[in-house]
Amino acid sequence: MLKHFFPCISQLRRPGCIVFAKFATFLCDEPLRKIDGGSLNEALEVLNLLSLEKPCDEELHRHLRLIQDCVTALVRTERSKCRKRLDKAVSVDPAHDDQLLESINLVEGKNFWGHPNRTDVHGFFLQMHNQGIVLDAAVLAEGLSACGYERVLNPGRQLHALAIGTGLESYLSVGTTLVGFYVRCGYLENACQVFDRMTARNVVSWTAIISGFAQCGHAGECHNLLYRMRFSDLRPNDFTYASVLSAYVGFGSLGRGKGVHCQTIRSGFNACTHVANALVTMYAKCGSIQDSWKIFCEMSRKDLISWNAMIAGFAQHGLANHAIDLLAEMTEEKIEPDAITLLGILSSCRHAGLVDEGWNYFHLMVDEYGIKAELDHYACIVDLLGRAGRIDDAHDFICDMPMKPNAIIWGSLLSACRQYHNFRVGIWAAKNRLLLEPNCAATYVQLANLFASAGYWEDAAKARKWMKEKGLKTSPGYSWIEVGNTLCKFRVEERSSPEMKEVYSVLDCLQDQMRNLGYVPAVEFHEEA
Repeated sequence: MLKHFFPCISQLRRPGCIVFAKFATFLCDEPLRKIDGGSLNEALEVLNLLSLEKPCDEELHRHLRLIQDCVTALVRTERSKCRKRLDKAVSVDPAHDDQLLESINLVEGKNFWGHPNRTDVHGFFLQMHNQGIVLDAAVLAEGLSACGYERVLNPGRQLHALAIGTGLESYLSVGTTLVGFYVRCGYLENACQVFDRMTARNVVSWTAIISGFAQCGHAGECHNLLYRMRFSDLRPNDFTYASVLSAYVGFGSLGRGKGVHCQTIRSGFNACTHVANALVTMYAKCGSIQDSWKIFCEMSRKDLISWNAMIAGFAQHGLANHAIDLLAEMTEEKIEPDAITLLGILSSCRHAGLVDEGWNYFHLMVDEYGIKAELDHYACIVDLLGRAGRIDDAHDFICDMPMKPNAIIWGSLLSACRQYHNFRVGIWAAKNRLLLEPNCAATYVQLANLFASAGYWEDAAKARKWMKEKGLKTSPGYSWIEVGNTLCKFRVEERSSPEMKEVYSVLDCLQDQMRNLGYVPAVEFHEEA
């Protein structure tokens, strides 16, 4: 092995050779050989003293190879120790060999989810403990990670109880994995409790809790956590910034998003593809499509997510031609589009009213790109035809679908029928949507408006009566605007805010101008929130 590092024997007097000699035990071909702890400590001390002042490429390469082989040897040794402990545990009672071998496979992360009793994780780990297998923080963290990956709550809770009982919850690895487990399972409150109890935190811990708040749309909490993290001893990484940026998307927090963008530039994480993708989406969703396009063009490396994010941004802003041109550029770059790409194209055609183009790309998706159309693609076509007033074509399209339409498709058709006063198809759409969602308040509102538009006032009153008898109310609509660094949020027909007087005065002024331009408001039934 020495000749791979040092070309001549005279170089053995260098400190690097001393380190390598101390690690000779680890580099032997006998992984179960007893390790001399003193040699290990001495080797680490010498390695710590090593410094390469102005190293040449060859010296640097040798130094890195030395560190890599030392670490590999350490990992191999620890695995060997673990295997020896497991083998010793198995030999305690030969009658339980088969049972304990399953436990060993569990520890190594190979066979847990195939075990028939995987829902009783607590009992399974307790069985391992009773039969001599030492349960440490690493094993418990692996079990919690598996539970989080599969999103199975009860087994993970059993492991959490086991962690508390054994005192392993205080370990950083276990606490961090617990936070990630509860976040994946959608129990953000439990994740916060675990996070607050942690005496020590790392970047993964902070990123996990920030990601949890981002997934739930709590942009303010994400901002506060990022602020706290930056003023601790830790610094956010690329995944932290990507999570925070995704939280700002749903609330249009352009100012805060720009602030995080500046932080990524200072830290150099803006060059990471997934961070750049998050920036593209953030700027597009927050209304700044120019900045989104600028970041996209400046990306040194683009993946499929980058192209999809930019196409979706163009679709949201009604720039169908830009989205279509970007798809053509993808084809020239030999990048295969996927179902999400074509969904963005169809959505852009829907917003821009390009019926023929949307219909054409729907067929190209199957015939040329070999992508199977899903419910979301069918919903885009139905909405596209409905917005164009082609109600009968939308009706025939739904009848020819190879799958059952969902509530979104029936809702799109019902909305189009109400707009274009197609009573017959509208009743058909309302009945089918109520079969899928019998307690959907929006369906009753649309149905009442459909009856009223056709002059069936008694039936419109019945629809409102059914809605009240069931105690259904529509969810109030909200809008918000960012003023400085503050998000101002408004609810439909809200009058409690101190700024409402000024807001309604501006709305009255806008309404007068619209009427002067010939706008006639549509009078429809809206359930009070």
